[in-house]
Amino acid sequence: MAPFAKDLSVSSDYFETLRIPLLRGRTFTDHDRRGSPAVVIISEALVRQNFPHEDPIGKHIRFTDSLQESREIVGIVGDVRQGGPGSPFAVHAYLPCYQTGEGSLLYIRAISTDESSVRGRLRATLGSVDKQVAWGNVTLLEDAIYDKLSDRRFVTIVIGVFAGLALSLAVAGIYGMIAYSVTQRTREFGIRMALGSTRQKLIILVLLETARLVFWGLLLGMIAAASFTRLFSSLVFGIAGLDPITCGVVCFTLIAVSLSASYIPAYRATRMDPMAALRYQ
Repeated sequence: MAPFAKDLSVSSDYFETLRIPLLRGRTFTDHDRRGSPAVVIISEALVRQNFPHEDPIGKHIRFTDSLQESREIVGIVGDVRQGGPGSPFAVHAYLPCYQTGEGSLLYIRAISTDESSVRGRLRATLGSVDKQVAWGNVTLLEDAIYDKLSDRRFVTIVIGVFAGLALSLAVAGIYGMIAYSVTQRTREFGIRMALGSTRQKLIILVLLETARLVFWGLLLGMIAAASFTRLFSSLVFGIAGLDPITCGVVCFTLIAVSLSASYIPAYRATRMDPMAALRYQ
């Protein structure tokens, strides 16, 4: 038996149309009809659930809600998230529709993305086959996915806006603090230059001191970000750890702003005459 599996009746081109990969075995063919051996294709999630340490190809399963004979497993396909990106992989068992005589949804891969054009061609095609065929709404798969993700998209936008505001405030605060701190050392720079220090050495000294502070600040920030990763992963799909690209961009931005905030006032202070710098209050 195959407990906790959702059975779907599909045609032979179903997996290719929806780009569900075939992992092992084969897909359905036109020979899988009534009177031929009963077959089934299962998802990888069903394999993990019922056949964790064996190859299920060639084995037989029976569905508890069916009086039909057992079905031979002829293929294994990739998992599908039925409830959206954040949902677990659904446990699926796919049956050939020509054997079950069932099927309600029709998936079509079209070159055009114009829904009205696709609907018109579909109506004409179905009418040429059977004018009595009743069909319902035609919806683009992208639109269905877009509607499915509306709640998560709103949460993502809100998080992105607040993250942008936090980064902007951090940049403004770091620049102002470091620029003010360096400006207050103008008298110190005058004394150092009067004792023989060069402008280049003073600028390098300030940059190194700033880099040391930024390093410890970024280290503490990364530790704090890692501690909140589990919370963010439950809100935003695809976040399983510290994203290297995001962390790299944020670190580069903060380092560039901090060094600029220390370089500009340090450069201005070292351009002053040492005697004027000594009189600076």
